[in-house]
Amino acid sequence: MATARCTWTAVSGVDGYNVYLKSNGTFVKQNSELIEGTVYDIENLEDGNYEAYATSVLNDVESEPSNTKGFVVYDFYTDFSEYTSDEAPNDWTRRWSTSGDGWIVRNQAGATGGKVLEFQNSSTGGRRALSWNELDTPDATDVEITMRFKGFASAGTNNQSDPRVLVRGSYPSSNENGYTHGFRWGTDDLRINAYKNGSFDSMNNISQNNDLEEWYFAKVRVEGNDHKAKVWKDGDTEPDWQNEAADSSSPITGDGWVGLFSFGFREYEIDWFGVNVL
Repeated sequence: MATARCTWTAVSGVDGYNVYLKSNGTFVKQNSELIEGTVYDIENLEDGNYEAYATSVLNDVESEPSNTKGFVVYDFYTDFSEYTSDEAPNDWTRRWSTSGDGWIVRNQAGATGGKVLEFQNSSTGGRRALSWNELDTPDATDVEITMRFKGFASAGTNNQSDPRVLVRGSYPSSNENGYTHGFRWGTDDLRINAYKNGSFDSMNNISQNNDLEEWYFAKVRVEGNDHKAKVWKDGDTEPDWQNEAADSSSPITGDGWVGLFSFGFREYEIDWFGVNVL
């Protein structure tokens, strides 16, 4: 079974929202209580494509439906609520540089599941990755990943935040390979990059001006040698792909682990992470 993540644009001054999913030709309300935010996960769905819409509610009066949207069902997802607070997630594995700080689950009101996966490293540089053991399978070659995240100014000297996913990762540290895609504050770039045998390969970066301490979504798609990425603020309409690149120079092919990546002195939080194996 899988989940579909529904998002919509916020409406000022309302009491909350309802979400309706099309089932057997009829749209059926999914929530028993009003939804306070602009994100809702519909769980326990069979694989497939679904249609849904949201309504806003004010003083028990419901608005007309928003535009009907198609939503992706994720093969793997987590809102980190199943993990123990103030500990590293027990079915994710640190890769490459394992010294210094790392990823820790924290309680946070307002997060999708009430918890976030926090990355904070203020003591040392180095390439750090965290692989999700559930995806350490031969099927994790071509994937589409969505995550919800918030960046902060780091306590380190670089003053940057660097939430990125890593696809087709390999280990041991003497053979660091993987694609690292995501957003890096400080340089304000939406990045499509790679590490090949430990050497950095900048495939394509584009400039964006996003805000620290605001929630964003990032979506990354790696299929064959083609790479796509986009980032948008929570509550905004999901855009078309904003950055695209093809790796024609010694591409990383075949199976590899999927997870997260960060370099050096960084700080950010993630409260939802979903993966579709293509």
